[in-house]
Amino acid sequence: MIYHKTLKGKLEAICNEKLDKYDKLLSALKGRIEYFNEAGCRISDHSLDFVPYAATTYEEAAKIYNNKLLGKEICEGDVLKYKTFTLLSVAKEYSNDEETLGKIVQDICYNNAVKYFGIEV
Repeated sequence: MIYHKTLKGKLEAICNEKLDKYDKLLSALKGRIEYFNEAGCRISDHSLDFVPYAATTYEEAAKIYNNKLLGKEICEGDVLKYKTFTLLSVAKEYSNDEETLGKIVQDICYNNAVKYFGIEV
């Protein structure tokens, strides 16, 4: 899950705000995108192992985030929903700022070619 106490703490320190609600997290991420955009950055690499997708809504993603903050156990389906909504929200911000979202799917194409076809690409 894209919830990591150390990373969350660093983001809170940089943004000078407690990220105790999902909308605050999304706002903080948007602020970082704007910061890097103003500094001239136009490409963002998320180094994804896979591209998550599970149909969801803002309300569901916010509830999942809040439950995690409360220390509740989060099932894998909810993790996917949270990741999906958060990544789509970030991607939307990139498109608003004319920034390129570099989705790096870590060696999936290469590994599948070798595994299933016995060839290297």
